[in-house]
Amino acid sequence: MAVVVTEEMDVVPTLPPPASKSDARLRLKSLARTVSAPLSLSRLESAHLDMDVSNKEMSSTPKPHQLSKQCSSILNLPQSLISRLRLDRDRWRHLAQKQATSISTLGQSLQNLQIATATLSAENAQLQARTEIHLAAIATLTSTLRNVAGKNDALLSRVDDATRSLLRLQKSDRAKGKMQQRNLTLKALLNRYSEKGVAAEAKADADTESALREALAAACERIEELEGRGSALLDALERQEDDECEDEEMDGGASVVEAEVAFRGMLEDEEFRELREEWEGLLGE
Repeated sequence: MAVVVTEEMDVVPTLPPPASKSDARLRLKSLARTVSAPLSLSRLESAHLDMDVSNKEMSSTPKPHQLSKQCSSILNLPQSLISRLRLDRDRWRHLAQKQATSISTLGQSLQNLQIATATLSAENAQLQARTEIHLAAIATLTSTLRNVAGKNDALLSRVDDATRSLLRLQKSDRAKGKMQQRNLTLKALLNRYSEKGVAAEAKADADTESALREALAAACERIEELEGRGSALLDALERQEDDECEDEEMDGGASVVEAEVAFRGMLEDEEFRELREEWEGLLGE
């Protein structure tokens, strides 16, 4: 039997001449090998040639009583082969379509993954840039905070110095108040002695007048001495303020302010000046 394969994968068998039982077995074995092996034109042609040779050898001794069995067995084999080939064709076609669909799906998934990767890379670059900007801002804010903390500490120290200066000035004011009280007492005493001197000018003793003049002269000398020392101290303090740096001025500012206020208050005391003028008038008399 010869097998012809068309373009549509249909196998068309051709009936050989009658053969014996041994020849049929050989043909079945050959067909079984052909069916189990992969389908190829070379194998089909070799099987066709082998079957033709065996048919030619056995054509001289046909047996009519076995013809029907041989024909049925020969026809069944090509039909089973055709069925198997069709099943293989359908299976491979279905598998090819499935693979093509899978490849298309995987390609689309790959494109989607590439797009997602590109988007994530761009977002990552943006986030990295923002992170650098935020780190720079944090460094700037940290430096600013340190500067503000240093300035705050300096201001606190200045506030403490100012508080101590205020306390010292309050003490100086209290001392100045006591001094003013003494000045008032001296002025009242001087007025009293002046009134007594005017009322009893003719009766005043020479010794008392001389003693009073000596006291007034000593007071004037004392006042001049205090004024001179106070002026010298103020000049020294002004020169010290000019020579010292800013930090040193911050440390010694309280004592300078206190001394300046105390001495200026002493020098600019109007009551003391009035006493001095009265004493000078008495000395002139």
